Amino acid sequence: MIPRKVVLFQDYELKKPGRSNPTKAAEVYQQKLDTLRQWEANDELYYVGGIAGVFLAVMVVVSAGNYSGYQKPPMHGDFEAQRHWMEISIHLPVKEWYMNTTQNDLNYWGLDYPPLTAYHSYLLGKISHSIHPTWVALTSSRGIEDPTHLAFMRVTVIVTMLAIYFPAVIYLLSPIKGQYSLVALAVLYPGLIFVDNGHFQYNHIALGFFLWSLYHLQVRNYLWGSFFFVLALNFKQMELYHALPIFVFLLSRSIPHAPGLSFLQKSRLFIINVLKLGIVVIATFVILWSPFLTDLTVLKQAIHRLFPFARGIFEDKVANFWCSLNVVYKIKDRFELAVLLRASTLLVLSSSLPSLYILFRRPSEKNLRTALTIGALSFYLFSFQVHEKSILMAAIPALFLLNDHYSAVSAFLDASSISMYTLCLKDENPEILVLFIVYHIASRLLADSVETTLVSYSRSLQLAISLVICSLQLFGQPPERYPHLFELFNAVFSFGLFSLFWLYLNFWLAYEYFTTPSGGGKVKKQ
Repeated sequence: MIPRKVVLFQDYELKKPGRSNPTKAAEVYQQKLDTLRQWEANDELYYVGGIAGVFLAVMVVVSAGNYSGYQKPPMHGDFEAQRHWMEISIHLPVKEWYMNTTQNDLNYWGLDYPPLTAYHSYLLGKISHSIHPTWVALTSSRGIEDPTHLAFMRVTVIVTMLAIYFPAVIYLLSPIKGQYSLVALAVLYPGLIFVDNGHFQYNHIALGFFLWSLYHLQVRNYLWGSFFFVLALNFKQMELYHALPIFVFLLSRSIPHAPGLSFLQKSRLFIINVLKLGIVVIATFVILWSPFLTDLTVLKQAIHRLFPFARGIFEDKVANFWCSLNVVYKIKDRFELAVLLRASTLLVLSSSLPSLYILFRRPSEKNLRTALTIGALSFYLFSFQVHEKSILMAAIPALFLLNDHYSAVSAFLDASSISMYTLCLKDENPEILVLFIVYHIASRLLADSVETTLVSYSRSLQLAISLVICSLQLFGQPPERYPHLFELFNAVFSFGLFSLFWLYLNFWLAYEYFTTPSGGGKVKKQ
């Protein structure tokens, strides 16, 4: 902590004998100020280091649990998918990674993510092969359950969590001086920790690149922001959830507003700004996709693998509009796939349009964070082929609204975690519920202000209903006629909460736009 005598130094110290010289007084003042800043820096390092330690400990504990597909042949689960991609990428030519061949059976966890995921798999595959070749031996390594290999895989997640995702969160929250409770809540969000450290995936890498993009956009490094977003999009195609707000933000910020410029001068500067962004985006795409650009068949197959529309409008019991509607009106049986695809596209665009319009008119950093959350939620609620884990795309940008809408965001984060409890049970990790509850309690205790009676009651009621549903899923016996009844309870309840949060953010974004001159944050003229 900062010593009291450093914080409370008074002007009279500058008036002591021998200090009547203004220059000398200024030097003394600067020395005191430098000392104060040094203590503040040490204080920040102390808290950030503590948060990093807790983050590491939680990841290690969650990593000790089961993972997706453990002892569940023949397909196993997402853990095996990640390992299999390492196996394929180091043994087969790049042009065969997405192709169905005798050595690459696409029905057995065929690669269905963009090239940057494949390159990441290749790097880890090479490291894995250097440690123990049998871990990634072609074909014979399928379904391997070696404890040492498991430890290696778990460590790879922890390393990139700390190297890419964690610092991005810290940098984005650095303007919020002294509010380390918000930093802790953002870092320790249990939904991502469960999915990546428990279930086993590498979502945090794409999300980390996305956060680095957001950071650079907020500090006006638009070219770097574009570069990092292309990396995110080429690691996981679900980053399309964030693409519309980022596109609109960059387009609006490319329009010059400096006074005294003629229309022709503004047009010229706008074209130059857009061209620079376009060059960065296109060049990055070309570099990442270069191994596939020389063969049109290979390129088309890779793109086809990224967007598997034939799987249907939703899978399992996901907490979105289509799954909830299907409970009372069997849309899968009544409509063709093409009709549902057009309907979902229309709903996503129309539900995103109000926030995108406001963002274009007032491209402030706060409006960008809000529009990113609204846009990702619009995709999750209404888009085609949504997975339960996709709620992370809305939850992560929402973390950076905690300082603006603390109670609403906290309630949404709780709901996003609970919505994935079905996946926890599928992985035989029921104890993750304890982590969700602890996070809820921490968010209530760390609140800067006392919650109103209505807010406190609402959050307690949400927790109570969530615990009842999770208990039914864990201990209850559903009717034989409706074996997935409790899973549907979870999905429909979570969908309701997500919809309320979507409405809440849209309301406040519109309210601030129409009632305040800056509309949710000042935008400096360029």
